[in-house]
Amino acid sequence: MSLVNLDQVVTHYTLSTHPRNRSIIDLTDKRTGELAFIKIRHKVADMYAISLVDPKTFVAYAETHCKSATTRSRSIVLHCGDEKKKDDIDVAFKETSRIGFEWCFEWANEKYRW
Repeated sequence: MSLVNLDQVVTHYTLSTHPRNRSIIDLTDKRTGELAFIKIRHKVADMYAISLVDPKTFVAYAETHCKSATTRSRSIVLHCGDEKKKDDIDVAFKETSRIGFEWCFEWANEKYRW
């Protein structure tokens, strides 16, 4: 029986503010140093929105939007599939902490706390 190194199965990302725009966060693969994703914060029709996009194609992998950045429940839409077959998944997040930071969500009929 061989043990698997955690770094072999979990990808670690380094987050850093984009040098030219503070509304953009670069997510870099810690092991390779390659830019993996870009998180963009923007306004959409009186709403606060965040998109996680591919840095080369700017295709959105995930998006969320709500009336306020402090909203206690929101959905994150995961864009799955391809151009021919869109298969978006809506994951509802709900803040459950009284003091601090804690979010709960359900995935594949399991409840998770973050």
